[in-house]
Amino acid sequence: GKAPGTISITGRGMRDLGGALRVAFAGRGTVPGTVPDAGRPEVLAEAPYAPPTANAGSVGVEVAIDGQRFSRGGLAYVFYTAEVAGLEPRGGPAGRQTTVTLRGTGFVDLGGQVARCFIRAAEDAGEGAAAAGGAVSATSATNEGASFEVAARVDAAAGTCECDVPPRAPAGVYAVRLSLNGGADLVASAFDDERFTAYDLAAVRVDEIQPPGGLEGEAARVTLVGAGFRDFG
Repeated sequence: GKAPGTISITGRGMRDLGGALRVAFAGRGTVPGTVPDAGRPEVLAEAPYAPPTANAGSVGVEVAIDGQRFSRGGLAYVFYTAEVAGLEPRGGPAGRQTTVTLRGTGFVDLGGQVARCFIRAAEDAGEGAAAAGGAVSATSATNEGASFEVAARVDAAAGTCECDVPPRAPAGVYAVRLSLNGGADLVASAFDDERFTAYDLAAVRVDEIQPPGGLEGEAARVTLVGAGFRDFG
């Protein structure tokens, strides 16, 4: 496999003529390329450094196996700067699919359904579970080692990305990470990794409503008394 930060370009006639191979990123310069397998028409190259900007930018990418005469394949590479700022809801019942929405800036849809969410048991799940208000206790969490990779649906205009926590995710606290390019890079979070709690619905109960009644047609505030309550947004 290719190293992080390395892009793969496939086509025809890809070969290395004595180390002369170059890959050009329009307006960004050229970088060396390599052909790791002579039997496969693939070039690997590292995209040139691009200072963070507010807007995504698409640039043309071409290959010159002799370092001088570049292809005209019309390929494009997108430079983007993205950040996750929040997730909602922050919890849902274990055993049921819950759609979560990641909000942030700089999200881009690179097509081909390459955006992915990585949902993994949080390393500090004991502390996170204990903070879940009883719905998931440190002793009842059963998600140690659980890990899921699911498709993400990007709405670049709205600055949101949706993904589904699968119903097979056991009760516990999960870190949710987003990749817009198929897992090659993870989008940074503004603060800590976003967390999602899959809670035990059986631990949530309503025992009493106060007051038990009120005037019809009049607004009334009621209080539910029970156990396992927590606001997940």
